[in-house]
Amino acid sequence: MGSKSLEILNQARRLLLDLSCRNRLLSIPLKTGRFVNVYDEQASEVYRLLVTEKKALSFLPGKQKEQDGQDKEGEEGADDEIGVPIPNEDEIESNGTAKRHIDLRLQTALSPEGLQRRLIDLYRDSEAMIEEQGVNVLYLALGQLKWFESESSDIERFAPLILVPVELSRRTVSDRLILRWREEEILQNYSLSEKLLAEFGITLPSFPDEESLVPAEYFASVARVVESAKRWEVLPDAITLGFFSFAKFLMYRDLNPESWPGEKKIHGHPLITGLLQDGFAVKGDPIPDNANLDELISVDRLDHVVDADSSQAIAIETVRKNQLLVIQGPPGTGKSQSITNIITTAVMDGKKVLFVAEKLAALEVVKRRMEREGLGDLCLELHSNKTSKRAVINEIGRTWQLTRPDMAKLESILPKLERLRSVLSMHSNTLHEPYGNTNVSAFRAMGALSALPDVPSEYSRLSLPDAPEWNADVAALRRSLLQQVVSRIEHIGPPCQHLWRGVRRETVLQIDLTGIRDVIARMNEHLQTLLAEAGRLASMIKQDVPDSTTEVESYCVIAEFMAKAPEYLDRSAIKNPAWDTDGDKIIKLVASLQRYKELRNVEPLVVDDAWQKDFSDVRGPVASHGTSFFRFLNGSYRRSVATLRGALKNPSTKLPRNLLGRVDQIIEGQRILKEITANEEYGRAVFGSNWQGADSDCEKLHAIIQWVDEQQAVGLDADFREVFAVVQERPEALRSTVDSVRAKAAAFCAARSVVEAELRLDWQESFNVIQQEDVPLSMLRDRGATWLIRLDSLSEWNSYYLLRRDALENGLSPIVTELDSGRLTPKVAGAVFDHAYYAEIFRRIVKDKPNIARFDGALHNTHVNDFKEMDKARLTLAKYRVLHAHFSKMPAFVGVGPSGILRGEMERQRGHRPVRRLLKDCGSVIQAIKPVFMMSPLSVAQFLEAGAVEFDLLVIDEASQVQPVDALGAVARSKQIVVVGDSKQLPPTRFFQRMTNGSEEEDEEVPQDIVQAGDMESILGLCLARGIPSKMLRWHYRSRHHTLIAVSNHEFYEDRLFIVPSPHSAAAGLGLKFNHVPDGVFERGRAAVNRVEARVVAKAVIEHARKTPQLSLGVAAFSIKQRQAILDELELLRREHPDLEGFFYGHESEPFFVKNLENVQGDERDVIFLSVGYGPDENGYMAMTFGALNAEGGERRLNVLISRAKTRCEVFSSITEDQIDLERAPGRGVAALKAFLSFARTGRMSLAAPSGKLEQSPLEESIRRAVESLGYEVHSQVGIAGFFIDLAVVDQELHGRYILGIECDGASYHSSRSARERDRLRQAVLENHGWIIHRVWSTDWFQRRTDELRKIQSAIQKAKNIAQSEEVAAAPIVSVRVSASDDAGISREVLAISKDERSSELTAVIYEEAKFAVPKKEIHLLSPRELGDIVHRIVSIEGPIHEDEVVVRIRGLWGLSRAGARIQSAVGNSVHTLLTQKRCVRSNGFLSIPGAPVKPRSRVSTSSSTLRKPEYLPPPEVQEAIMVFVDAGHGARREELPSAVARFLGFSVTGPALRELIDSQIDLLLSGGKLILQGDWLQKTIKM
Repeated sequence: MGSKSLEILNQARRLLLDLSCRNRLLSIPLKTGRFVNVYDEQASEVYRLLVTEKKALSFLPGKQKEQDGQDKEGEEGADDEIGVPIPNEDEIESNGTAKRHIDLRLQTALSPEGLQRRLIDLYRDSEAMIEEQGVNVLYLALGQLKWFESESSDIERFAPLILVPVELSRRTVSDRLILRWREEEILQNYSLSEKLLAEFGITLPSFPDEESLVPAEYFASVARVVESAKRWEVLPDAITLGFFSFAKFLMYRDLNPESWPGEKKIHGHPLITGLLQDGFAVKGDPIPDNANLDELISVDRLDHVVDADSSQAIAIETVRKNQLLVIQGPPGTGKSQSITNIITTAVMDGKKVLFVAEKLAALEVVKRRMEREGLGDLCLELHSNKTSKRAVINEIGRTWQLTRPDMAKLESILPKLERLRSVLSMHSNTLHEPYGNTNVSAFRAMGALSALPDVPSEYSRLSLPDAPEWNADVAALRRSLLQQVVSRIEHIGPPCQHLWRGVRRETVLQIDLTGIRDVIARMNEHLQTLLAEAGRLASMIKQDVPDSTTEVESYCVIAEFMAKAPEYLDRSAIKNPAWDTDGDKIIKLVASLQRYKELRNVEPLVVDDAWQKDFSDVRGPVASHGTSFFRFLNGSYRRSVATLRGALKNPSTKLPRNLLGRVDQIIEGQRILKEITANEEYGRAVFGSNWQGADSDCEKLHAIIQWVDEQQAVGLDADFREVFAVVQERPEALRSTVDSVRAKAAAFCAARSVVEAELRLDWQESFNVIQQEDVPLSMLRDRGATWLIRLDSLSEWNSYYLLRRDALENGLSPIVTELDSGRLTPKVAGAVFDHAYYAEIFRRIVKDKPNIARFDGALHNTHVNDFKEMDKARLTLAKYRVLHAHFSKMPAFVGVGPSGILRGEMERQRGHRPVRRLLKDCGSVIQAIKPVFMMSPLSVAQFLEAGAVEFDLLVIDEASQVQPVDALGAVARSKQIVVVGDSKQLPPTRFFQRMTNGSEEEDEEVPQDIVQAGDMESILGLCLARGIPSKMLRWHYRSRHHTLIAVSNHEFYEDRLFIVPSPHSAAAGLGLKFNHVPDGVFERGRAAVNRVEARVVAKAVIEHARKTPQLSLGVAAFSIKQRQAILDELELLRREHPDLEGFFYGHESEPFFVKNLENVQGDERDVIFLSVGYGPDENGYMAMTFGALNAEGGERRLNVLISRAKTRCEVFSSITEDQIDLERAPGRGVAALKAFLSFARTGRMSLAAPSGKLEQSPLEESIRRAVESLGYEVHSQVGIAGFFIDLAVVDQELHGRYILGIECDGASYHSSRSARERDRLRQAVLENHGWIIHRVWSTDWFQRRTDELRKIQSAIQKAKNIAQSEEVAAAPIVSVRVSASDDAGISREVLAISKDERSSELTAVIYEEAKFAVPKKEIHLLSPRELGDIVHRIVSIEGPIHEDEVVVRIRGLWGLSRAGARIQSAVGNSVHTLLTQKRCVRSNGFLSIPGAPVKPRSRVSTSSSTLRKPEYLPPPEVQEAIMVFVDAGHGARREELPSAVARFLGFSVTGPALRELIDSQIDLLLSGGKLILQGDWLQKTIKM
């Protein structure tokens, strides 16, 4: 990892270190209510009494001095120090010590009331710290160093020197508080040591252990090292009781990269690099949330020790696949249950687990669950509060002596369970698997057939052979088509005469008729208007009334042309036929006129008369000489020029250069003028008065021509002009009328198009016209009027002509033909279709899967019951498997290596190693004995030396409250991390830091510490941000009534939780209850409490203790000070009711508490009282300040607060939701509070659609109707989110209760991800919540409805009997236990092994000397083969064996006292033969069988004396013995091995030769790489 990541790590470390004077370990505040200063006592004597003699001490109040010099008790109510009594110097012991220094009473200067208040506050806060954090921070500080920050500083600082962990305790609320040593490690001031070294270069002396600690000597040694500092002083008898915390310093020290071994550097750990910088690459979801768990997890691998729902099982299996994972666990979703399974499966897989939680309660709930399941022996609690050296060693030793668990015959259930699971899953899958593409399963088919009315017998066999090939959409369409045909068929008339013929609308529903009526009426209205306006137009243009929109448009065109006729038009001339025959001539005439005018405009300087002259003679000379340089020398040219100049209006004007062109233009103009003159009469005939010869207005003439051309283009001819000639309407009137007609026509056409689209009208069939524009308007007017009158007959036509045709084309001819014939009545046609459709598919399903037809509900119930029993037995087997895996890795009792050290510690009576050193020296052995360490982030830093102990799996619980830097130490010791928490719950908080740091008072209304905490990132958030995948637990178990979690589920989890519905209403003592405290007053300012409400809550606690003490109780306040007020009120009431004290010390696993919203996470109780506290002040003013809820993330705190109850939650509030003004108090936390108070008070909440709610199936509807026919009220799909009861029968006698739940094997059943969840866990959870469940199998209902209904009626009656004999409302309510395991308490015997017996735990096998019958011949007479076989047999039994020992053994077999040369030679030859044949191998004189394993053997009882000689000890056997000890002892020191190995091999004395042999074999193992030397320890080489 690069320098960047190291920098990030160091930045995180610096956040942990506080060497400022805010740290009480460096500067004890002089004035604070959180300390008790002790005066006139000797620290050494206090240490002796408290620690050495382990005596309890009490406190004395101070005394005020009166004017006469006499002391008097302090005044009541005084909280400041008032003075100490004048000591009686006469009270001196014989050793010179004053009696007041050894009287077991510590003198204070506080008044009696002030002392009591201080001690109670310290007592409460220390208890809270232990309960929540598992950390004791209450210390009696002995001795202080007075120091100054600089030579110029005048501020005295006082730092404690020796810190003795203590506890305040009392038996009852009326007893005084006493002080005891916690028998935990006595500590030096680490922060002071770091401060002095870092800033002053002073090194404090080494701190001795408690056995050798003498306070006076330590104080003196400190005084010596600081004597050079001016004004510094050691105060040996300064004694203070208060809160001090080393937590952050220990973590700071732990994260120091220099503290970690080179190969295990913390900043090189892959998990650390991923969290701090790189992130984690996500490779997809290893297990989707909708995975079939039975396919994913075999029965053999289903190693859950407690029940796990599908969301838990997916998380567990994901972890087991070595994935990093974040588990989001909303309140009550079984986080501890999941953690238990994760831990135990990891142990089963041979992993070492570190379980970390900030809160002690989180560790203890998992530990209790492990103990309840008989697996507590796996766990070693190393929380800071549970680390007594003796207790730790005793617990390890007790576990080490456990016997092997006997799994008996439990393994034999696996194949049976696998078969049963397969049978049950097959039933569910078979029942719900759709056939082909039909989307119809057997369940759906049976349900539909069950819900159908009776079908006439003659049609029960009617079939739809293609139905199994239809997909769902096709089937629905065909069913719809048939239904529409049927719905009107009896009312249809002759089609050809039908009013609605031609309508092609696909469907006509009643809800459509209003729209159709509107569009037809609108069309009729527009038609009437159009006809009227078109008639007016026709009158204006002298035409008949139009009868089609085509005619209307033609009239508009006519009128439009009339209107746009030029106003100067000669109406008589326009009738001239020439306009129809001589169009080109007219156009040519006007074109010539236009050209003439253009030419006249070109020569504007020529006089008018010039256009009458003949210029033909002029043109020749100009053309011939006009371009010549000598043109003026030519006479004809000069004459022509003179003639042209005479034609100019100004003869002096210079002639144009292009003189010839100008002459040609004049000549052309003269020619055109002649043509115009020649056509004078013609022009006047066609243009009338608009023709003025050469002076005619060309624009007017062109306009007339264009007008005529446009008419002709649209088909208007002479007839139009004839009419036009006589029409006298003004153009404006015509245009206005045309616009009106066209607008009305457009409106009509649009309306008609709407009708056409609405009805999908075929105009030809309906009106015998091809185009709708040609529909006779009069006919349409009459038809439209009739349509409105006979609108109800539209569906008749549509159904018969359109739908019948479609039905025939879509395979419905068997039914439609019957309908058409009249043999099948329409009213049963739909049922006939459904019966034919589902029956055809069901027959096909049964043909493929005949087991459905053979289904027997009674037999299946037997399978289910057998499965339940075996599945619960599987949980038990998993526990035994875990214990077996645990035992298999249990180290042997050996006297070498870490095992030997641990044995030695177990045998000590005192002077034990500190836990940190013990774990360093014996970590691997302890992990083998206790594979699960349970620790807090602090205890990880406190007890695990960097790099000394490693874990395969780290599980962090309540991770939303753990700061990332606090978790890094645990992460760095692990290979895999699983983070469990809830991002919707509390973030890390500094709530408990106020005990050891911070100011004396805190402003509740501006919770700065809370706001800062909300901004702090948790390890949960960091893991999510770095890409670690997450899984969410979905089943909510905690709440026995759904109202207890409804608000949280809706407000914070988007209704995603599976909430088990309750069969009871809140009237049964369950659920949410609102207690209004209308006279409550919130004291604003420094008090910030509601004493009235606190008193009411305290009284309610007393009532609970009196009436329902069997239910555990917790009180949660919205603020710290309200909690304090409740405790104060309760303290007084408890003193008044001493008979109830048993309740407050009962419920060991769930003791009574009073907490605030910052420290209640992780707790659950049967009953929770919530004290809102906030309300109007004494003036009635309601401030919109709600403490932490106003801050960002306030809703997370509220979520925690309102989700703690299991059976009942009572809200005590001086306000209602109406008093909360969200405009004045924006923020999600306050809004959620308003919603919660509203729901608590009214029971109503604006909920979205229930999450996961399924539609009721036809089969369930069939059952519901049948049960209702018996006179019962039945509700369907009962529940609010995720978890719904199919049918629930209402109790007719007890309001607000369901008497019976009916579960089918429908969609809810099939949606379960496993057989365990489907066939056992779901029903077990329901029954644990008070339901009585009756199961109805769909096949039974389909086949034997009457019998099944009788069974339901019987089940209802049985449920009634149960209800009458055991009224739920009055019955004690017990907590729900999710796991159905009944045999949780698996016990293992603890062996009583003596000191000598323990060494026998690791024993070698007894050396077996070869003894067998031999031939009755002399040895030298045996054939080589015979003797070779004997030698081979000896080597097979005793190998490796020295050759000389073989001779000895052969001699012994023949009973000879010695072996001569012949015998030795014969044996030697046989050995040579065996070696040649490779039946034996030889190494350094030792013979063995090839490939035979070498086992260490004990020679303690051998008869051959040579076997106990070192030279006859096979080196491979010695090596194996060495490896056995190194392995069993988890390492060994070299000097330990010779004696241990010698004894192991049966040697009572380890002589020099034997020691040398063993040492040489150790060297060979080291050089051969089988052993490595790590520090002082020999370790086995780990094979990668």
